[in-house]
Amino acid sequence: MIKTTIKAFICILLSLTLVSCGSNIFEGFENKDAANDLTTKIENASTTADYVEIISDTEKIIASADSSNSEKQNAYFIKAEATLGKAELSTLDLFADIASAATDEDAGALNLIDIEGKYDDLLAASQAIENAESVDSTSNVNEDQNLLKGVVNTLLVVDSIKKVFEVTSAGDLSQKDTTETYWDSLVGMVKPAGESSPIVLSDYSSNADEGFKDSASLTSDQQKAITDTNTNIKESEALYTVVKAGGTYNGVSYAGVSGDDQPTSAELLTIESQLDTIFAED
Repeated sequence: MIKTTIKAFICILLSLTLVSCGSNIFEGFENKDAANDLTTKIENASTTADYVEIISDTEKIIASADSSNSEKQNAYFIKAEATLGKAELSTLDLFADIASAATDEDAGALNLIDIEGKYDDLLAASQAIENAESVDSTSNVNEDQNLLKGVVNTLLVVDSIKKVFEVTSAGDLSQKDTTETYWDSLVGMVKPAGESSPIVLSDYSSNADEGFKDSASLTSDQQKAITDTNTNIKESEALYTVVKAGGTYNGVSYAGVSGDDQPTSAELLTIESQLDTIFAED
C-alpha cells in the first residue's frame, strides 16, 4: 500500500465545489464579441441533445473560413464545456460526489467521484481546450477558461489513477487488481491510453497545474499541492522509463524489460518501494 499525496486533487476539487455550490462552475467562458448564439445555448442547455447540437454548432464555426481565430478559440472552449455536459460532468451531481468524497472518512475518496467510463469525454474536452490555446494567442484566454482547463485535466488524472488503484480518503493507494504486479500497475498509471500511445499521465497533470496557475483560483498551498503532485507523477514516469529500458533510478539498477516480460521478483519489490517514496507525504 502506498501513502500518496494524490488526495490533494480531491481537496482542491472540493474547494471549487464549495465556492460554486448552486451555480455552474463552468459559466463565463464566452467571448462577448463572438457573433453567434453559442453563449446563450450553453447557458440554457440541459439535455444530451442540447449539448450534441452545441458541439455541432461549434464544429461549424471552427471549420468555417469566415470565422476569426478569436471566434474559433471561443468555439473550442464552448465545445469543451458542451462535451462535459453531454457526459453529465458539468452538473451539480458531480460536485455532490466530490463533497461526499471529502467528508466521508470511511469511503474511498476517489471512488466516490462518478466519472467511470468518462475517459473519452474528458479527453475530448481536454483536446478541445488544447486546440483553443493553439488557434489563437493564449493571452486571450481568461481565468475562467484556465479554470476549466485545470478541472478537466485534474479529472483526467483522477480517472486514470482510478483505473489502476483504489484510493482511500486518508490517501492510501492499493492495487485494484491484486493479480497484477506493481509493474503492471505502474504501466497502467503512467500510460493511461496504453503503452502504444504517446500519452503519459503528466500530460494531464501538467495541464492541470498550468490551468490552475493561470486561473489564479487557488491559494498558494493548494497550488503547491497540485504542482507537487505533478512532480510526483513525472517522477513515476522516470521510474517507468528506467525499468522499461534498463538503467538506474535513484541508485537502483534495472535490467530492462521487453514486450510482455516482467521485471525480476526483486525488481518488482523495489518498484513498489520506489513508488511509495515518490508519492510519500512530506
